[in-house]
Amino acid sequence: MRTILLGALLCLLAGCVSPQSVGGYFADRGSDFAASFRGSGGPAVGLHARVKLLIFSYGLGFAYGHSYGWDGQIGASGPGWNKLAASAGVPFVWSYDVDVRNLDPDAAWRPFLRMYYENDPPDRFDAEVADIGGWILMGTIAYGVKSLRFPASKGMRYADNFGWIEVDATPLLLNARAGFNAVHFLDFLGGWFCLDMLGNDRHVVRPEAPRAAGAHAEP
Repeated sequence: MRTILLGALLCLLAGCVSPQSVGGYFADRGSDFAASFRGSGGPAVGLHARVKLLIFSYGLGFAYGHSYGWDGQIGASGPGWNKLAASAGVPFVWSYDVDVRNLDPDAAWRPFLRMYYENDPPDRFDAEVADIGGWILMGTIAYGVKSLRFPASKGMRYADNFGWIEVDATPLLLNARAGFNAVHFLDFLGGWFCLDMLGNDRHVVRPEAPRAAGAHAEP
């Protein structure tokens, strides 16, 4: 319920946009809807399982494979993509998770298999999306460990990390992933009323930013 109320508030704060055309309006609704889902699978080597629930995730194991399917806002991303998954932790105590998609076939694995902190990120990652994050719980105080997401060095679109309700598993020789993004779905619902919560609609005219008080009009 809190997630829904927060999403509604963000929609209102985002302001209204004006569709450029009827076709563009429905194209953006289709794009928002497609970004709300993931479904992929393919050959893989390893033993790994992960569950995501909005901003929380927990998994265990390691796997490397090649996936085919749909990956939310990134889309199909070609005929398939290399993926790397690594997770470890103790439930409710410590968690570390790596989720890399569209990994460059020649890229070294080491940069992905370590935790990065605020002032220690690499300049680039040879992958389209790299989710590296975790958390540590000590007593009643939770310390968030830096969670990084890197868009591709090749200029691919950035996908949202939060909002997924998802299961990802690799039992030895096959990987499968299925997920639903609640944040993107709220963006899809708001889009019908010309509210662009995530600012990702492409066929719209956005309202001009208000002028600062006392600003002079241009001649």
